[in-house]
Amino acid sequence: MSGKKEFATSFLGFNQHDVNAYLEKLISDFDVRIHEKNHEINELNLSVIELNAKKEQISELTRLLSDQATSINNLKSESLLLREDQILKNNTIEELIRLNEDLQTSNQSKFLEIEALEMKISKIQNTLDVYKDEQEKELISTKTMLDDAKLKMVSLENDFLILSQAFLSSVERFEGVFNEKLSLEEKSDLTK
Repeated sequence: MSGKKEFATSFLGFNQHDVNAYLEKLISDFDVRIHEKNHEINELNLSVIELNAKKEQISELTRLLSDQATSINNLKSESLLLREDQILKNNTIEELIRLNEDLQTSNQSKFLEIEALEMKISKIQNTLDVYKDEQEKELISTKTMLDDAKLKMVSLENDFLILSQAFLSSVERFEGVFNEKLSLEEKSDLTK
């Protein structure tokens, strides 16, 4: 909606059909833009839902991994209490340590993924908030433009009424002068 719209003029002001067509086009364009923006919001909301579902899955995996780590630690404690053969004990402890390290590495990785997902969700939410604010500003701007157009229409209607009254007044004066002149001519014809 750039620039100033020029309307065709008619006998008594702007062409009302042109003005109405322009207002309808503005409304139609705005409706299309609202529909497109709503579609984008819906897509972003679906992305947020998918990310939340992934976050839940990762939380569940983290809980399971934590349970497994607890189980491994319990096994390690039981293994130490049994004091089996030193070689078996060493192999078991080494394996438990490796598994624990793997679990810690995996847990750290999962926590980093969760943090990354939370940051993405936060960014998406911020983007949605900014987008919502922009849409509200556009809606206010469009409403202001429509209100201005309505005020201009009322002003044009008032101007039309004033011009119509002035025209009618001029016609009445013309009729008075014409009738007076006609009356004088008739009197002069009679006196001749």
